Amino acid sequence: MKDKSLRHKSFSVLKNELEWLVQQGVSLVPLKPGSKEPLLKWSEYQKRQPTTEEIERWMQQTTNFAAVCGKVSGDLVVIDIDREELFSKLNLGEVAAHTKTDKTPHGYHIWVRSPLPKNRVLKWQGKPEIEVKANGLAVIAGSENEAGVLYEHFPTSPRKIAEVDPGFFDALEAVWRGYRGLTKKAAKKKGVRVKAGILEVIKSYAGELKEFNDYGDYQQCRCPLPGHKDEHPSFTIFNDDHWYCFGCQRGGDVVQFVSDFFNISRRAAKERLSSDGWLEEDEKKSKEEIIKTSKVETGDGKLYEEIYRDGQALFIDPEGNTYEELEIGGLKYVPISGDELTEGAVLLPSGLEEYKDERTLIAEIQAHIHKYVDVSPFFETVSAYYILLTWLYDELNTLPYLRVLGDTGTGKSRFLDTVGRLCYKATIVSGAITPAPIYRLIRKWQGTIIIDEGDFRASDEKNEVIKILNCGFERGRPVVRSQKDHPDSLQILPTFSPKIIASRKRFDDVALESRCLTEIMQETDRDIPYLLPTKFYEEEQRLRNKLLAFRFQNHGRVDLENAQKLAELDVENRLKQAMSSFIVLFANNEKLYNEFTAFLINYNRELVEQRSETYEGAIVQVIFDLVTEYQENVPDVQNVQNVQLGNEDLAGLKITAADIADRLREKYGMQEVTARSVGRRIRTLGMTTRLERRGGERKRYLNLDARQLTKLIKKYIPDAFEEKKQRDILDIKDINTGLNAENVQFMTTPIEGKCERCGRETWLDHEWIDEDGEVRYICPECAAELKEELKESG
Repeated sequence: MKDKSLRHKSFSVLKNELEWLVQQGVSLVPLKPGSKEPLLKWSEYQKRQPTTEEIERWMQQTTNFAAVCGKVSGDLVVIDIDREELFSKLNLGEVAAHTKTDKTPHGYHIWVRSPLPKNRVLKWQGKPEIEVKANGLAVIAGSENEAGVLYEHFPTSPRKIAEVDPGFFDALEAVWRGYRGLTKKAAKKKGVRVKAGILEVIKSYAGELKEFNDYGDYQQCRCPLPGHKDEHPSFTIFNDDHWYCFGCQRGGDVVQFVSDFFNISRRAAKERLSSDGWLEEDEKKSKEEIIKTSKVETGDGKLYEEIYRDGQALFIDPEGNTYEELEIGGLKYVPISGDELTEGAVLLPSGLEEYKDERTLIAEIQAHIHKYVDVSPFFETVSAYYILLTWLYDELNTLPYLRVLGDTGTGKSRFLDTVGRLCYKATIVSGAITPAPIYRLIRKWQGTIIIDEGDFRASDEKNEVIKILNCGFERGRPVVRSQKDHPDSLQILPTFSPKIIASRKRFDDVALESRCLTEIMQETDRDIPYLLPTKFYEEEQRLRNKLLAFRFQNHGRVDLENAQKLAELDVENRLKQAMSSFIVLFANNEKLYNEFTAFLINYNRELVEQRSETYEGAIVQVIFDLVTEYQENVPDVQNVQNVQLGNEDLAGLKITAADIADRLREKYGMQEVTARSVGRRIRTLGMTTRLERRGGERKRYLNLDARQLTKLIKKYIPDAFEEKKQRDILDIKDINTGLNAENVQFMTTPIEGKCERCGRETWLDHEWIDEDGEVRYICPECAAELKEELKESG
């Protein structure tokens, strides 16, 4: 006799189906055996996906599972068709042929993904016939079942979950209403006005419509668009002069049809309709075209930005004047509105707020970061600079990404909340993401993409997202692809934008790794609020408003040639490359530029010090010691910095891996090292060896190249470039020495408090050693005054 829990085969889920759903980023919850009732409270799994251990434990208790719809499962939406006849009458077989579809006891489950999904129920005679299940709902996770089959895959359904446009659900409802003889109150027509109905216009261009059927409130036929080989009538024409194809998932008004049919722009489509005599006279004469956008820049360089205040989207100019719409050059511009703003997926300023100067603004941002998230001082500073960079990124050609790595509970999400939400038009993308919404959001908002849990689904879509990230660091690198059903039609998909990423592991793609400024997150031991207080959101809104003022003040002033100034700085090339984009922020502000370069020099030294403590660092130190002992005129500080050491100076020096191992044990107490392990590490340092016979014995000696040795010494021995570093600092104006380099120092982490020199309550970002030798915390203004006094006094 079969186990009781397996009798309800319509609810059972095969293990491979479960694994596939998990790979697709679907959150699962267990059901009681033979029941639709959850085995446990499942509200938690509407916010996070279960772990592998949890699923394995549940599988010991039940074979019944449900899939959680909505954002947690990558914007999963399941369309529950409760009557089999509806599936046929509404011609949904075309949809099922493109996405996962399950046959249920009475109907079908169609699985799709859609950004910002909403639940809806379509009832007939008081009973639900179609349910669109998204956030907060779950459905039985059906599977192929060899033993007996009420939940099984639709025969032509692929093993994937396709993405659909949000307009798909409106079109589905319209078709259902037409089938049931229901009508909605006619909405006021917007857009172009044509002399005839949309059906007549479509016929004039497409010719005879195949398998055409008139259902009263709508008509259906095979799709006439080029490139779509429609096997069933999936092209639907509505009486409100709109159309939608369930097969190729395109739709719109009459202008959009002409645009798609001839593969031309909407403007060209409008001109075609006008020249063919389809537009009303007043429409042809109208010079006004409405453009939805989040920013407007006029021909004379004036900038208008979108803000979101009290539930209303507005434009604002640098003087603080607001506009519901703008009319410029015969065109009407209106700000973008929609679910992205109301649901908090895109964050905008609410107005303008003045800031004292850039230094004070940076201090405020850094203090905000320090208060709410725990990262290293270096990354805290870089994050503050990166936030400013995003507000001017549209004037740059290249930019890095900001990325945090860490396990659960290390503060990755808090970092995104604290840093990401301050970036320019922060656009928040949830986990298990797909590429299509990223392309759309970049094109629509041109803001900063915030990717939470960047561990993308293990599918082909992961490679597509990696492609976006790989191309998106540089302007002019869109993703170009042809449409599947229309190979001659190319899609140009934008990728360039700032991006902040949080993930649990590094990317496999080495090129992408090199684009990221990365921090390894650790659990904090600081007193940081566990839950973000109301004050946090008030502070970030004020900072966004100040950052908008910063954008207005600096827009058009970025000089990309200034990025080359960093080439003169004596820091590692990798650090120069990663930080070069930041230079454009400060190139016109000498004081900030000097502080930024001093910060890089100090960080470069920290990197060398960290390397010096590694196994490789110890090996380089031993080689340096042996060379120095061999000949007095080889790498001293001056020779190292000016690369004056010649290969002839090293010709007589013979060093083996065994010599290095002996010195490591004798001088540095590294008793476990062996000549073999030293030999392996030497190869990782890029050094080669040669085999020679000396005294009847064959030994392998290091090939000592002067230029290579100089590079290794600079990379692994801090003292080797100490004198040069100090000389660089002395050459930087306003970074003074003695009272002179140490009495006025820039603090890595600003604090909020009372300046111990002028007494004002403000941000304190400098330390000052007074005449009595006491350390005082002072504001940027006092620091600048002291430095001026030092300069004047010589």
